[in-house]
Amino acid sequence: MVQIVPKRRVVVAFLAFVILASSLFLLASAGAQSELLGFPMIYAGQVTAGGTPAPDNLAITARMADKEFPPVFTSNGVYPGLMVNGVSADTGKKVTFWLQGVVKADQEDTFTYRAGPRGVKDLNLTFTHVPAPTPTPTATPTITPTPLPLGPLQVRLQASGGESVRLGEEFTVEVAIAPEGHRVLRGEVAVTFDPRMVKLLGSAAGPLLPRAVFAATVGESVVQGAFFQVEPSPPLRDVGALVVLRFKARQDAAGTSTEFALLQPSVLDHLSQPFPLHLQKVSLGLALQGPPGDINRDGRVNVVDIAYMGAAYGTRTGDSTYNGAADLNEDGVIGPGDVAVLTTHYGKGT
Repeated sequence: MVQIVPKRRVVVAFLAFVILASSLFLLASAGAQSELLGFPMIYAGQVTAGGTPAPDNLAITARMADKEFPPVFTSNGVYPGLMVNGVSADTGKKVTFWLQGVVKADQEDTFTYRAGPRGVKDLNLTFTHVPAPTPTPTATPTITPTPLPLGPLQVRLQASGGESVRLGEEFTVEVAIAPEGHRVLRGEVAVTFDPRMVKLLGSAAGPLLPRAVFAATVGESVVQGAFFQVEPSPPLRDVGALVVLRFKARQDAAGTSTEFALLQPSVLDHLSQPFPLHLQKVSLGLALQGPPGDINRDGRVNVVDIAYMGAAYGTRTGDSTYNGAADLNEDGVIGPGDVAVLTTHYGKGT
């Protein structure tokens, strides 16, 4: 038998007395006529599990019929002050003891009702084993597929209007890519052109990167610049333009065709690393249709064009009667230079 320190027994008994007194007071205040709880049976003693003293902090509970009473916890192989309470009708009912709410003790007891105080009952408990703790479910790891390495980024130079353009008409030249999941952050391009044949009107980032900006520097025969955005694009899979250059075929073009060339482009990924590039088409040739001086664009330079020239002669950009189609040398003023172009090509066309 375990020797319980008398002082501990007095404290436990006192607590039990306070609990019972409070219960009696509440029941009396409510006018309850049901049977009153008696003084609890209080158990204490040694605990062994698997033949050895039980580890600390294991829960010991008692059950009687459909009731389970609050647990106490082991310390140094002992459990203290386990209380079981009931009414007189519970007398004779079996009391069982449980370790961690799972393993039943070899010992049992029978409840006896008592209206007055009673001492602590020494009862050593033995259990076959300490139950294993309930394992924490381990989440099934999500296998992230390793993405396949991206191939070279395909880059090409292309024109919006096909392979030909009429003199005086506007068209675009695009630096386009065919991505296969590439994420683009920024890059640089340079495109050469023949200023005798075409006039550069403007440049901008292409629709493939709607939030990008293109900063360009224009020389006599080259436009070069950088496109960039604050955040990299999502993986791209649609063919589209990175940069769009707007041109106009000069009305006094001295030839029947013109050439564009893409020089040493670079495109950087979301980590600011350059993509390997497959340059599909770095040069672009366009046929120029129509003779210079064809102001009304009917394919012939004749008296009709002279009439248009006469009506606009002497005007400049901004004037109400200024006719851009008659400004054949693209200098903003319709004057002798434009007449020279018209007369040089007079009678040409179909």
